Amino acid sequence: MNQNRSVILAFFTAFVSVLLTSYYYLHQREYSLQYKTVINAFHTMQNDYDTLSYDILKSAVYSYNNQDDIAKGMASLNLDYANLYNAPLFQNKQYLMLDYPLIDLGISIAEYNSAIEDYLMLNAGIKNSFVFLLNYAESTHEIFPSNASIHNDINAITSELSNMQRLLDKMHIQTVAEHLKNVKDFHTTNKDQRAFIQTLTLHINYIQHNFPAFIAAISTLQDKKLIRELLEIQNNFDQIAKKDFIMIDRLAILLFILIITALVVVVNLLLRSQHENIRLKDLQKRLEHIVNFDSLTALLNRNSFNHILATKQYKKPTLLLININKFKHVNDLYGADVGNYILQEMSQLIKLPVVEPYNPQYFHFGGDDFGILLEDIPAKKATRCAETLIQSVKHFVFVDNDIDINITINIAINSEEPLLENADMVLKNYKKNTLKTVVTFSKALRLKEQIQNNI
Repeated sequence: MNQNRSVILAFFTAFVSVLLTSYYYLHQREYSLQYKTVINAFHTMQNDYDTLSYDILKSAVYSYNNQDDIAKGMASLNLDYANLYNAPLFQNKQYLMLDYPLIDLGISIAEYNSAIEDYLMLNAGIKNSFVFLLNYAESTHEIFPSNASIHNDINAITSELSNMQRLLDKMHIQTVAEHLKNVKDFHTTNKDQRAFIQTLTLHINYIQHNFPAFIAAISTLQDKKLIRELLEIQNNFDQIAKKDFIMIDRLAILLFILIITALVVVVNLLLRSQHENIRLKDLQKRLEHIVNFDSLTALLNRNSFNHILATKQYKKPTLLLININKFKHVNDLYGADVGNYILQEMSQLIKLPVVEPYNPQYFHFGGDDFGILLEDIPAKKATRCAETLIQSVKHFVFVDNDIDINITINIAINSEEPLLENADMVLKNYKKNTLKTVVTFSKALRLKEQIQNNI
């Protein structure tokens, strides 16, 4: 029962270990992939934001700059946000707390895109006016006399505007306004001069009016508010992910403990099984010994005798059936202990060296009957061996508790099947009718017919 419980426990532990190993591998693999996806989304979004910020700043400084890079950067940033917000990992319960911060981040990105569009409109207008003024200023020598004071003011205005655009410093606006006042006060002599000053004033006023908003738009776009929100979300994500990794590590430890437990149970089961097998083998040997050997004398018993004959281990078997005379009287007179002692001694006395060449096997059939099974022994030799054994027992003194006991035996010799029945039949017949100590069974004696007639 205990072994069955151990087997069930071993299989259950192994089954649970396999399930947990599979779950751990799939969960850890899936979680690692999703975690990498989110981390890559954070990094990609930061990189695209930095690239977009650089393109914006470059477009503000350079007079001529392709705005397509900014448009592509805005599209990439929006795609990065969509990938981040829709990451499968954020659908897990523990990450739902990041949903509102991610929505706020989306709003900030929308505001950022709107600010970029406002900036691009201001940048385009200011750049167009600035480029126009640079080209327009070259015509002053054709319209105004070479010695006119307006030339110095126009050159100063273009120089200040150039510094203002390169340095993104609105402090130059005041200087530009002072020179513009001188240009407006210039005494014109024809309509071309008046039209020139009017056009120049129009573009300079546009730049003066919109440049502070342009500087404010650049400052807003370079504020990195969006990145601060993104980093805060990433930091919160890392804190939650850290807890998940701790749980995964604990699961790995639990799995390791279960696997070790399963191994211990299996090893213990194997050891117990081995011990049980050894015990069962020992038990089997003892049972086989009980079945095949006499417990008192340690000789083979009748069951072994029948098995040997049934398996044809002897080609030409001859049985010497030995019976102790008046053994019942010995038991009655001296007790069962003395009787057992005599049987034990008899089990050794019947082992004669003279029968060794004939592959002898020795039996105790029970009570006072012993047997010697021989292979292919001549009849005369069998008779001499029987007589030798009778004399050996006759002259042997059994001593127990200072009591000397002498016993005699009779022996029946038989080579006809059934060996034991025939030998027993002839031995009992002659013990009743003659004083012969060695008798040999023969069909000519017609003992079976006599017994049948008596019945």
